[in-house]
Amino acid sequence: MTVTASDIARSLDQFAKLSPPPPCWLAGDHADPGFNYCHGCAEKAVAAGKGETVDGGYAGQYLSADTCCHCENCGCLLDYELSKCGVEQEMDHFRETSLQTLTPEDAFHIARILDGIDEVGEGAARSEILELGQRALAAIPPNQGDTQPRP
Repeated sequence: MTVTASDIARSLDQFAKLSPPPPCWLAGDHADPGFNYCHGCAEKAVAAGKGETVDGGYAGQYLSADTCCHCENCGCLLDYELSKCGVEQEMDHFRETSLQTLTPEDAFHIARILDGIDEVGEGAARSEILELGQRALAAIPPNQGDTQPRP
């Protein structure tokens, strides 16, 4: 039975147990829409005059990101999906990251890489992503429940 990227991502998400909010942006004539915010920080930025309104913040509504997504102000994790460039950037990060004990946030980020596996096509990059997923599963601390991938 073949274990897919989706199977591994689902197992990592099950371990992570995170439900980050979708990103928000600032809109208006003088706003910089290039920054991501949680809703609370976006509202504070609007109140401080950095934008006229809050945009985004809807579940499932976000642009493909070129890196993982955190609030520009408070640093909280935000939900995201990765572009091809984002998958490559995150793979660069995890090539240099030890996964001796997997954290829930790293599990979430690796699951997003696995979700974006189709962005890279076939070949060595795809195999490397699957290997990262397998390393992540092996680094889940003992007694963290059943997180083995189910095809």
